[in-house]
Amino acid sequence: MSSSDTENIGLSYFDLHCDTLTELTARNEPLEYGSTHVSLKKTAVYRHYAQVFAIFCHPDLSPEEGRELFRKSVTVIASAMTEGKVTPYLSVENATILGTDVGYSEKLARCGVRFITPVWSGDNPLGGAYNTDSGLTSFGKDAVKHMIECGIIPDVSHSSLCTFDEIADAAALKGIPFVATHSNSRSVCDHPRNLYDGQFRTVMQSGGIVGISLCRMHLSENDSCGIDDIVDHIEHYFGLGGEHSVCLGCDFDGVDTLPDGIQSAAYLPRLYQRMAQRGFSESQINDVFYNNAAIFFEKNSIKPLSDAETVATDIL
Repeated sequence: MSSSDTENIGLSYFDLHCDTLTELTARNEPLEYGSTHVSLKKTAVYRHYAQVFAIFCHPDLSPEEGRELFRKSVTVIASAMTEGKVTPYLSVENATILGTDVGYSEKLARCGVRFITPVWSGDNPLGGAYNTDSGLTSFGKDAVKHMIECGIIPDVSHSSLCTFDEIADAAALKGIPFVATHSNSRSVCDHPRNLYDGQFRTVMQSGGIVGISLCRMHLSENDSCGIDDIVDHIEHYFGLGGEHSVCLGCDFDGVDTLPDGIQSAAYLPRLYQRMAQRGFSESQINDVFYNNAAIFFEKNSIKPLSDAETVATDIL
């Protein structure tokens, strides 16, 4: 990557979803200089860097194994937090960590979890994902209601159409926003993981935000996939009135291959440059990269993780 790609343009970066902690735990590597898409060495190009780190509970894991993974993953971030190079937030993806206890979300909230993605792929005890026709189960409805009461915001990424609607209804009933942390536009790329225009508007009208994912198959239906495909999704969401609702939720370390031109988090200035070339103003680009997320978090009093070592102890 040339020096012009990372020229200090005062760019700040706020990302709604990555699986880096889970991947670093598997590789036994530190966040500071791991070989993952995201490391603090790679994100040092940004003036400010804030990240929602997802703890991904694979369907093969038992609830107890998911809680142990949570503990190990949070331990990874503990040493990095002392350096002040990242403002970290926590989420849980595929909420089988709850087991059969809806009340466990209260502990997750105390441990700093700010978002929960109830489903991932197929059916789980909470409900159906994008590749099913299922909605929330009875347990799932109770779990979503309880997580909202605990101050955790539900994430509809990976949801089936029915699960999406039921989460939206639950959020509306409590008068809170909900989010899609890593979900692209189905109008641009017709993949069932992506959002229909009406779904995007529903998130936006709730006061929620939507993160753009860098998963190739969610960006383009063609074999080729590059930075322009990312911009296409942002541009489409802007056209739906989402100028202040679109963020980045790159899904770094949760995808096998990234779009051409983006090899890691360090390469996102190329997206900035391409957006500028395609007519986005500096203010609009900064909103997507940082401000939209930062404003949402401030408005909803979403606090960053403050004591990872204590969290790692308390989660069990």
